[in-house]
Amino acid sequence: MKLLLMIIKPLFKISPIQEMQAAMDQGHSHLRQVLECSERTLPSTNQRGCQAIRHDCENAKSEYENLLTDMSQAKRGLESALTQWGDFDRSFEQFHIWLTAIEAKVNAEPGVKADLPEKRSNLEKYKVLLALFV
Repeated sequence: MKLLLMIIKPLFKISPIQEMQAAMDQGHSHLRQVLECSERTLPSTNQRGCQAIRHDCENAKSEYENLLTDMSQAKRGLESALTQWGDFDRSFEQFHIWLTAIEAKVNAEPGVKADLPEKRSNLEKYKVLLALFV
C-alpha cells in the first residue's frame, strides 16, 4: 500500500500542471483561430488597419510563446522538485529505520554500569553506532 501511495502521490501533485498544459493547448487553438480570422480580414482592411492587425497578431504570438516557455520551465522545475522530494522521503525513511534500530539496541543495553571499564565499553559501542550514521 505504501509503495502504491509513493507512486500515486507525485501524480496528484503534477496533475494541476497537466491541467494548465491542457489550458495552454486550448489557448493555442484559440490563437490559431485568431490568426486565421485576421488573415481573412486583411484583404478587406485598409493599410493602417492591416499594420495594426499584424502588429497585434505578432504580439499575441510572442506573448503565447513566452508563456509557453515559462510554463515549460515551471513544469521542469516542479518535476525536479518532486524528484528531489521523493529522494528526501526515501532517505528519511531509511534514517527512520536506522534510528529505530539504534534506539532498540540502546534500550536493550542494561542500565547504569558499575565500573569504569564497562562504561568505556558502552561508550565505544555508541561511538561505533554513531559512526554508522555519519
